[in-house]
Amino acid sequence: MGNVIYQMLDRDSIAILLFSFSPERSAREKTWLRNRVKNIELHQRVHKRVKCLARRAGVDFFHIDEGQQLGRDFQDRLWNAVEHVFNQGYRAVLTLGGDTPTLTDIILQRSLNQLQCEH
Repeated sequence: MGNVIYQMLDRDSIAILLFSFSPERSAREKTWLRNRVKNIELHQRVHKRVKCLARRAGVDFFHIDEGQQLGRDFQDRLWNAVEHVFNQGYRAVLTLGGDTPTLTDIILQRSLNQLQCEH
């Protein structure tokens, strides 16, 4: 067997994909709070926070919600969304759901570091 050569990925070849429902639909599907308006606001804040964390991590960010998702079931929609990001020229895609309110910079950085080293 030949030697395996690992190449570190640059951060600019990695993208983060937020694959979720819109905040309004997320609020209907996941009622974290009883008040409908506050529940929508919470989902909006989670989506905005994920985007902010991605920017601070120095990687490009994509958000594909139900309005842009293509496919007949969850598997098809997720596959097509990830494929869309890869088709933009990225070599790795970190996919997150919209139900990640406890995501931190540290968790995100560790995940991105793993992606950089796995290639």
